[in-house]
Amino acid sequence: METSSLAISKLGEAQAFSADTSSSAIPILRGNSMLRGLFVPVLLASLVGCSQSNDGLGQVHGNVTLNGEPYKGVSLSFRPKEGGRPGSAITDAQGNYVVFFTTTASGAPLGMHDVIVSKMEFRDDDSGVGIELIPKGFRSYSFEVKPDVNNQFDIDITETE
Repeated sequence: METSSLAISKLGEAQAFSADTSSSAIPILRGNSMLRGLFVPVLLASLVGCSQSNDGLGQVHGNVTLNGEPYKGVSLSFRPKEGGRPGSAITDAQGNYVVFFTTTASGAPLGMHDVIVSKMEFRDDDSGVGIELIPKGFRSYSFEVKPDVNNQFDIDITETE
């Protein structure tokens, strides 16, 4: 009985070999470059696919404004009240944001969150000293991330002079 194995080189190329070295042994994946080209990505996707799953995440997006105008560069951290990894976002030029759990998975864990809002302005003197630009009453919120719904969380910051 023949036993075959598959090795993947450092360059990601599939290389077949067989424990039976007789002339009747047929090495797998040899000669069919299309099959090799499809097999490696499918194999790799099956190995890492589970780690990139969005199970347990709800999609979250929103808009942050300052006195009714889009507020660019605001950081938001969606920290699960039950503990665990937070989701985070930064607003764009229109004040819009989308929460990401990892660099490739958007969303935040399902459940209640403490939402921390921040925008820092740093001095130009290399001291590393920063000033928080978000007024105290607008830095912390609670928000529930639900499955299969439009989790939109908008924040309107109003400054009084």
